[in-house]
Amino acid sequence: MDSVKAPVLAYVGELDAFVPPVEAEVLLGAPAEVDLRVVPKAGHFSFVHLPPPGMGEESGFDRDGFLAGMVEETLAFVRS
Repeated sequence: MDSVKAPVLAYVGELDAFVPPVEAEVLLGAPAEVDLRVVPKAGHFSFVHLPPPGMGEESGFDRDGFLAGMVEETLAFVRS
């Protein structure tokens, strides 16, 4: 992480069984600005429009609403 100089925006699902939030915290060791966002009720495939078969959402997660917001948040981050 020492060579990362560009600002980083990263999302991780609170319920991600593949890359748990605690593992994503390694990004915080970069010398660059790191904005790590843990998304409540999200799993590993919450960040894609069409998850693999059998990889549905946990109840209570609004994938479409989240993805729309993520696009806006990412644009704002890149433009800042």
